[in-house]
Amino acid sequence: AYTREPQPVRWSPDGAWIAYRDGSQLRLVSKDGKQKRVVSERKWETYGWSKDSTALYGIAVDQQRHHILARIDVAAARETKIADYGLEGGVAEFGYLLGDFPYRGFSLNPDGKSFLTSVYRAKSQIYLLRDFNRPLRLIDRWLPQQRQ
Repeated sequence: AYTREPQPVRWSPDGAWIAYRDGSQLRLVSKDGKQKRVVSERKWETYGWSKDSTALYGIAVDQQRHHILARIDVAAARETKIADYGLEGGVAEFGYLLGDFPYRGFSLNPDGKSFLTSVYRAKSQIYLLRDFNRPLRLIDRWLPQQRQ
């Protein structure tokens, strides 16, 4: 099925598996394409492999729309929540609307205790404009503006 959302793809360090997101499922496919498995029914925003290729770590969205850091034991397809980062917010939807990843990249520290990713941020501002549509008179160019 075609989707407008970009999908990250990650090779396991041992080269045996490719992890990819298919809609709201996280799947694995063997390097020869003969074996395919669903390891999670949850929508994963970003993920990466452990150094020994036995687990996937990443950020997923749970049923309450919270972003969570979690681990998947690949052999058992068992998920373990590590941390809860709170509500998803509009950043992910805005990133997808622009055809971009809300989370970009995933790098697990070799000690397995920390990871690095970048988060898409959007910033906007609201301006209040006064007298922008006032007719300009010739005399207004030479007289200083009066402050109210």
